[in-house]
Amino acid sequence: MHDSYLNINEIVSSSDLDKLNELIKIIRDGKCIAFVGAGLSKSANYKDWEEAIKGKNGLIEYVFENKDLDKIDKSKKLIDLAEDCKKHNFDRYRDYLLKEYGRRAAPYVYHPNHQQIWKIPFHCIFTTNFDPCLYDAGRSLNILSRVFCYPLFSIPPLEKSLNHLHGLAFDTGDDIEYIDTIIFAQSEYTNAYKGPNNYLKDLLHFSMLKYTIFFTGFSMKDPFIFDIFKDIYQNIRYRSEEVNKKLNVQIPISKHYILFPHGEPDQELLTDLRLLNINVINYNPINNNFVGQDYILHYLLSESSGNIIKMPSLKDSII
Repeated sequence: MHDSYLNINEIVSSSDLDKLNELIKIIRDGKCIAFVGAGLSKSANYKDWEEAIKGKNGLIEYVFENKDLDKIDKSKKLIDLAEDCKKHNFDRYRDYLLKEYGRRAAPYVYHPNHQQIWKIPFHCIFTTNFDPCLYDAGRSLNILSRVFCYPLFSIPPLEKSLNHLHGLAFDTGDDIEYIDTIIFAQSEYTNAYKGPNNYLKDLLHFSMLKYTIFFTGFSMKDPFIFDIFKDIYQNIRYRSEEVNKKLNVQIPISKHYILFPHGEPDQELLTDLRLLNINVINYNPINNNFVGQDYILHYLLSESSGNIIKMPSLKDSII
């Protein structure tokens, strides 16, 4: 038995704890959206994009069937490599994505962190992942209300909905042609972010304006989505300044928060995030089992829901 329990100060600094407590108040008010990236899926043994595309038994090897691999320029951007694979053999490109990011014949696929995301009273969940982790975790708890998928979303986003911004690679049983929704290769990104369909940008613009967004497992390395965040924030700030100038009315601009392990992000990204009013919360990554992130999510759940959740002290739990 453990005689000591979670002390959040073992995980974050006092300044980051202040940010967490600010975030908790916003969550309690129902004004926060969780934005989940690939970092959470890695905890359920899904590959990140670099490993999935360039790694052993990855997309390149699968599509090119291990032939002429020396002719492939792996210094290209990941979305360009994915595009090369798509053009070389679309059927194998499609099959790989379904195999790698599908349910793998299991009835449910998720990590406890995916359930924690659902238990925290976020308004809804956004994700750029294709895998079923959040969908299955929401089903397992009977919390998920509706799933939306690129290119069609509800604006405003529905409460307790799951929004797959970049599509999905598994069958939900709904009328979604799921493989046709995936944004992975260069042409798919260009069509989604620069084409005539503005649902994705409209959804993100509305959400950044009306809600606080909490990013977790999201590195901000995706150039298209980061650029659209910049465009949206500049638009929101311009309109706020114009209203203030002409009507002398202060329009508050939503704060957003992003979770990073200590040592991240680099100074360049940190500067960009500050310009977008995205506040970095750093935590101590205790080991390779995502324990630090576990503690952050448990703290958010405990403090925002009012249900006290005791967790063993790190001093007792490190293996």
